[in-house]
Amino acid sequence: PRTRAQADALTVEGIRPDIFVLLVCPDDVVVDRIEGRRLDPLTGKIYHLTFDPPPDDPDIQQRLQQRDDDTEDKVRVRLRKYHENIQRIAECYNDVLFRVNAKRPKSDVFEDIRLAIQYARVQFRIPVGPNAQ
Repeated sequence: PRTRAQADALTVEGIRPDIFVLLVCPDDVVVDRIEGRRLDPLTGKIYHLTFDPPPDDPDIQQRLQQRDDDTEDKVRVRLRKYHENIQRIAECYNDVLFRVNAKRPKSDVFEDIRLAIQYARVQFRIPVGPNAQ
């Protein structure tokens, strides 16, 4: 959910997450990560100019596109809305909330999320596997 009203509406409908992972990262880092994304429309591959640069192929370089909403100004508007809402949303899920420091390499962030899910499965007895309901 993006707002408390959406979180409350989900609860009313009986929809409740087993785990709520909150990625914590400074705004400037988020802006750098989003603003540097580029899409190759031919292949669908997404690159990052700093963290996962495209190949040194002039054809690929020429095709790369930045999404209209991946500019710094638009990202900062989205972040302001996020900060206006996140605390009230997180309050709905305090009992299943896991905060993850996302200002680290993606492999470290992924590992923390994997461990949080594993912990939640054990702690909250969440069924897993093809027969899970």
